[in-house]
Amino acid sequence: PLFRSPFSVALGIPLAVDFLFIQRKGLLFLKRTVLVGLTILVPMVLIDYVYYRKIVVASLGIFLYNVFGQGGPDLYGTEPWSFYFLNGFLNFNIVFLLSLACPLVWILWLLLRRFLTFENDYKALYCLTPMLLWIGIFFTRPHKEERFLFPIYPLFCLAAALCVNYTLDILSNVALKIQKMQSLSNAAESLVPVVTFTVFVVLSLSRIFAIYCGYSAPMHVYGQLYSHLSNSNDVSGNVCIGKEWYRFPSHFFIPSERWKLQFIESEFRGQLPKHYASGSNATWIIPSGMNDMNKEEKDRYVALDTCKYVIDFNDGESKPREPNYSQQRAQWKTIISAPFLVAHKSNS
Repeated sequence: PLFRSPFSVALGIPLAVDFLFIQRKGLLFLKRTVLVGLTILVPMVLIDYVYYRKIVVASLGIFLYNVFGQGGPDLYGTEPWSFYFLNGFLNFNIVFLLSLACPLVWILWLLLRRFLTFENDYKALYCLTPMLLWIGIFFTRPHKEERFLFPIYPLFCLAAALCVNYTLDILSNVALKIQKMQSLSNAAESLVPVVTFTVFVVLSLSRIFAIYCGYSAPMHVYGQLYSHLSNSNDVSGNVCIGKEWYRFPSHFFIPSERWKLQFIESEFRGQLPKHYASGSNATWIIPSGMNDMNKEEKDRYVALDTCKYVIDFNDGESKPREPNYSQQRAQWKTIISAPFLVAHKSNS
């Protein structure tokens, strides 16, 4: 959540600079900062205390681990510099490109104002500076996740709108100097916003459709699993996952506590989640078998012969700790299946 992330402070730096150095309202800034900080921090600490029975400042813990921790976030995977650019274009298509172009268009707009009839307008800085700060912080980190961009998604939309606005403003003012361009400027003002919006909607809908067709299998399987377990003659047992551990959506798909999700060994050698202890004080207990170096903990696994159901992904490959369970027909029977796109075998 944005409120728990200490890095969201970066989004407020331009506002702080405006209060302190432009409007020179340092006292008002201090009062509002303390008020907002206490409004968010006090309930967070109290709620965490109820569950953990000790004072915990989650935001501070996140900051200390990610900045000063021995292993840090890089233990959980690294991505190339192009990761956010590819994901940004996939999720926001033309809006993402326009948002990145906005600083350049705004600078051009500022340069041309000397020769044209522009009025001074620095309001774009309030949008562009937080976005650029966030990009500067997270785009340069080796560990990248798409969710790290969520706080600036609204800023992408605003920056794209500003980019279109400044582009049309430049064209309109140029047209005032060149009479033959007036009709072109009028047409652009009518068509560019409509075309931009239409392209964004079409590409976004195609993206949603592609994700649903290619990657919705886990939701279909777990939805059917809930019904199957609810109507099963077996009243309890283990539902096991191996390499598919990260696609498990929620325990809401397990109909009762008599059925328990368990892990079996796979080629993943990092630290897997662990069940809470039982009892009313489960969240107070510090669990054993935990580490901050993302090392494999063997106590997470159960033996395969204790599993009544195994959820697995058949990509036609088999590895020592990831056999193709669907082909082991003497031990297992396929009861639920759904098509899933194998990304590395796809041409698109």
